[in-house]
Amino acid sequence: MLSRAKDFHILLDDVAITHLSFSREYTAAVEAKQVAQQDSERAKYVVLQAKQEKVHPISNSITCVLCKRYDNNACLKQILSAFTR
Repeated sequence: MLSRAKDFHILLDDVAITHLSFSREYTAAVEAKQVAQQDSERAKYVVLQAKQEKVHPISNSITCVLCKRYDNNACLKQILSAFTR
């Protein structure tokens, strides 16, 4: 921009771009990239949730066995309930 203005003997000190638009193709590409990123994050969440659901029944079984064995120990129940949350 500065070199082009120099051709017309115009000296630019400060320039502010007030209206800028992009082509439809560029805008669509940016939106597609954002959607792909969101899908990727959603997939990561689904995998994490599946892993948690896989571990949760096992920890519940361990809690059941230990609580039955140590039924009178309220402290152990609190610790185990915190572990399974």
